[in-house]
Amino acid sequence: KSQRRLTWSRGRACVNRYFHPQHCFTNTSLLDFLPNVTMKLSCLFVSSIAFLLSKATVVVAQQSGVQVGDTVTAEGFIMDYFCIFDEVLLDNPSVRTLEEPDQHSVHCLVDISVCRESAYEILGDPVDGEILYTRDLRVDEAGKMMLIDAAREVGICSTCTGAGTQRQGFRASVTGVVTALGTADGTPPTIRVTSINGDDSVPAPSPLPLPEPVPVPAPEPDAEPAPAPIPAPTPLQEPEAAAEPSPPAATSAVTITQSSHWVFKILATGALSVCLCL
Repeated sequence: KSQRRLTWSRGRACVNRYFHPQHCFTNTSLLDFLPNVTMKLSCLFVSSIAFLLSKATVVVAQQSGVQVGDTVTAEGFIMDYFCIFDEVLLDNPSVRTLEEPDQHSVHCLVDISVCRESAYEILGDPVDGEILYTRDLRVDEAGKMMLIDAAREVGICSTCTGAGTQRQGFRASVTGVVTALGTADGTPPTIRVTSINGDDSVPAPSPLPLPEPVPVPAPEPDAEPAPAPIPAPTPLQEPEAAAEPSPPAATSAVTITQSSHWVFKILATGALSVCLCL
């Protein structure tokens, strides 16, 4: 039992030093120490990755040979990041972006919104027999607007000035001050553009054309309704006098007299008859 404890203690010390448990234990199974070794190897791997990531920016800066604040000049094809990321030209999908950037049309660069709204980069010419162009510099937003104006001056596109004759392969010489270094994912250093093609005057970015206002018809004034004609007053009519009721027909005195005479005759005749009977 004491021998096992001693073997464990020596083996653990060996693992902490060499990370090779198979060379440290004789009487103890490797599975007893494997979790501890795995934990240490994981920590070593994570720390190595963190160290490499922390040094990535420094390595990129040393390879590019520029530092923040340096004034640099680059000449090459101007390419939008959308076509770079897609690896083929949007207006010509059969052409790979970094192989034939000279086939990139001015229309695609400055007219198509997804290309115009992405970042602009300057591609360096292939070196040492390579066929791929390199992503040398990325320009800031103000510099991008300057490049758009320059491309519209010399190119043929929907928004061009009409004075140019170039359809594709827009190149420019750009000078600027480095404001950010490149990153490990391939993004080149960013510069604040001070001149394009030797022109030190930095024009203000051309404003985007505003849509023409749609004329709104003025509301017509409501027509006042014509006053209704006032009817002429109807003259008052005097009420007709009520017709006087006709007086009842008066019984003539002659009729009354004749009736009384006949009644008298009847009564007299009756009285006479009675007397004769007696």
